[in-house]
Amino acid sequence: MHVAKQLAEKHLQIKIGVSDASLAQLFPESHKHDRFGLIVNEPFGSLGASLLLQAAIVQFFKVAPERRFSAAVYPEIYLFHVGGRHGDHSVFDFWPPRKEVFLADNSPLTVVEALNDRAITRLAIPDGTSGGDTSVFADGPSTWAEQAAARNLLVSCFAYSPEGVTSGADVWLQTSHGSFEENIAATLDIGAVIGSVQDVPPELPGESQPVDNDRWAAIAKLRLGEVEYDYARTIADRRLRSLDGNGLRRESYRRISQKKRCRY
Repeated sequence: MHVAKQLAEKHLQIKIGVSDASLAQLFPESHKHDRFGLIVNEPFGSLGASLLLQAAIVQFFKVAPERRFSAAVYPEIYLFHVGGRHGDHSVFDFWPPRKEVFLADNSPLTVVEALNDRAITRLAIPDGTSGGDTSVFADGPSTWAEQAAARNLLVSCFAYSPEGVTSGADVWLQTSHGSFEENIAATLDIGAVIGSVQDVPPELPGESQPVDNDRWAAIAKLRLGEVEYDYARTIADRRLRSLDGNGLRRESYRRISQKKRCRY
């Protein structure tokens, strides 16, 4: 749970509409039981929402600061791989492994069931996702219960683009602080991270033991071939080029209201 010490609100700028905003405005009605979900449907496409994800992590610890130290806990963030395995994201502290959820079926019913199972309250979905034919809900155990449960749980929903620039955006996040790029670089070259933690073990969080670090490395090794290394390097190079001359990273999102039915 290195992110607890790594990321800080002061290094992140938020704009909603034409006004500067705070984390509390980005995630209204925040509470200690919030759970952030991020749907990804292409290899490392989720990195287009890297700042939103990390903002949710910062807010998780801001709501209950004791979770950083005295009551150490990993952030309640969940990645939903839809239609395939889209890359190991554990470096962001999607951990334990159950926090990366793999859904071979991309039907709305399957996705919504998975979101409800994890009690997701904040959600980011790929821009342009239509959600498919919602009539499939009629084939489930209940024609309405899953949709009603999702509406009851979800407080915030955002559309994002894998490129980081979303059409019709009304939310912008930006930072020039390197801490918000560290997890992206590590995710795209996780093999190097595995080697470094085995050679020089990092400071361990909470009640972790050295064996916990070894177990992470062993699981990460099994996932090394999930996305081709050359493809990951292409994404890394593209992201590097997208930084401005001052190292500024900027991403945009579109809020989706309950009236428009935040659905996959």
